Amino acid sequence: MKKFFLTALIAALGLALPVMAQVQSNLGDLILGFRATGGQGQNVNLEVDLGSVSQFQGVATGTTLAISRLAAADLVATYGSNWATRTDLYWGIIGTNGRVSSGPNGSLIGTLWATNAVKSDGSQSQAWTPGSRSAQNNAASIIEPVFLGAPGSLNGASTTSNSAYSAVVNATKAGSYSTQDSFQVNVSFGFFNPTIDNGVKPVTGSYAVSDLYELNPGDTISHYLGSFGLAANGSLTFSTAASYFSSSTAGAPVITTAPASQSVVAGSNVTFTVAASGTSPLSYQWYNGSTAISGATSSTLTLSGVASANAGNYSVKVSNSSGSILSTGFSLTVGAVPNPGRLINLSVLTSLSGPGDNFTFGFTVGGAGTSGNKPMLMRAGGPSLTQFNGYSTANVLSDPVMVFYSGSTKVTQNIGWGSGDQSILTAAAAVGAYPYLSTTSKDSAIYVSAVPVGGDSIIVSGNGASTGAVLAELYDSTPSAQFNSTTPRLINVSVLKNVGPVITVGFVVGGSTNMNVLVRASGPSIVQFGVGGTMADPKLTLFNSAQTAIASNDDWGTPVGTSAASATQLSNAASAVGAFALGTGSKDAAILQSLAPGSYTVQVSASTGSTGLALLEVYEVP
Repeated sequence: MKKFFLTALIAALGLALPVMAQVQSNLGDLILGFRATGGQGQNVNLEVDLGSVSQFQGVATGTTLAISRLAAADLVATYGSNWATRTDLYWGIIGTNGRVSSGPNGSLIGTLWATNAVKSDGSQSQAWTPGSRSAQNNAASIIEPVFLGAPGSLNGASTTSNSAYSAVVNATKAGSYSTQDSFQVNVSFGFFNPTIDNGVKPVTGSYAVSDLYELNPGDTISHYLGSFGLAANGSLTFSTAASYFSSSTAGAPVITTAPASQSVVAGSNVTFTVAASGTSPLSYQWYNGSTAISGATSSTLTLSGVASANAGNYSVKVSNSSGSILSTGFSLTVGAVPNPGRLINLSVLTSLSGPGDNFTFGFTVGGAGTSGNKPMLMRAGGPSLTQFNGYSTANVLSDPVMVFYSGSTKVTQNIGWGSGDQSILTAAAAVGAYPYLSTTSKDSAIYVSAVPVGGDSIIVSGNGASTGAVLAELYDSTPSAQFNSTTPRLINVSVLKNVGPVITVGFVVGGSTNMNVLVRASGPSIVQFGVGGTMADPKLTLFNSAQTAIASNDDWGTPVGTSAASATQLSNAASAVGAFALGTGSKDAAILQSLAPGSYTVQVSASTGSTGLALLEVYEVP
């Protein structure tokens, strides 16, 4: 297929041809260049941005750093699998922070950096000396655009497929490593005496070594910063100990694959891995910033359930009897889960047995790091249950009443939602609630567009002498698309109801990730709040959407099943969410469980003894 036809076809389909990213490069970066005088790759230069020179300035004596930006695969692809033994392949490192010129009060600004090849094992090269200021300015002014061939990019070249910091540049292009390596006196690379060029074939130990020097304006001699060693496996190492690359330390560790930075969402598990060679045994120590991580002494570092506190810069030191090497820093970025698992619905299907009988829905809006208000839909359906099998006007609550409290303050109530409030209809459709029979039915509903952070409750009863079955529902009406890490959540929902002999409560976990929930059925432990007639021994059973029991508990201090939470774990979870403590050895029941998004039901029944009042609670556990 011809190129112009393919391009037109892609355009017609509304697609875009891929655009290769450019290597980002800035003044003050060090640039590693390779050139071949013959054979494979003689027409191109491999150029690598090593990052800011600041990472190589003021480094403590004896420190060794692994440089991860050079990809060995690029050397093989550009210069062949025998690149490390070629005698016609050369490399060097150079950089500037801008041309030399006059700054404030007549001071000179502009610094040059360049390497000088080490010619004998374990020795330091000769520091190169500058020419005149005009020559230094000449070199800096030519180097400056070399590595900024397009604004902010390395010679305007695209990245290789192996590294975001490497580019293959035509050797004849103005500004390429080869064209600048002209050895003309006082021009670019030729300014440096001796030359910065170094063969890739090792002349000392297992490395080809070049020393990095810095020349500031007005200096009469350059200053040694450290040494770069290029190993035959393509790894690049920097050390402030010139002897590190000596043949006497040939077995010193070399990091062959450095850990890579990662960006994950909160709650993820993260594993960093380092690969190194050198005389065995190798030892490892991982660091968070400058702090050694206790117990992190293997070639992998695993962090489970990461949070924002885990974000930061990390490194790893690899050591053996011949020396040690510290990896270049890598980072862990922890972002908020865009659609976290959360409670979005609570419902209870029960019956009111006579005048004065009622039950209470409780819920708490909040969550760490959240702010603002939450839209909530609350419903108590009686007459509309008749559209389902098993219900008729004879056995449903004919006229349910709902009263909404914020804290202890009555906010509003509803007796028959028959106004057909459009906000209720819209909210019910948005959350997927079953439709009421008509806008004139005696069912009850309340929609509050902005429930503030805090504790709230709803009391459901029958109007007059009405009795029968009622389905009470509570919905978080926040659209999923508008939900983020600062949106308030339902962090607790509860039902206080006389249980005789069983009550079933449903709840829904929304979002896209698992969440930990604490489910409790309290009878004995609510007596302390002046509640009488409580259930003496409640039992909990948790079911998934397939109505399969996935957890159960009778007495909270006695776990059921090998994976069930212990009394200590339950106590810690209760403390974390601010729940009241259950009495030691009490007959209350509790479950701590990780749940995937979906629908769940909880059944509360009397394990032994009589029925009575029980408090069922479902908490989000951070």
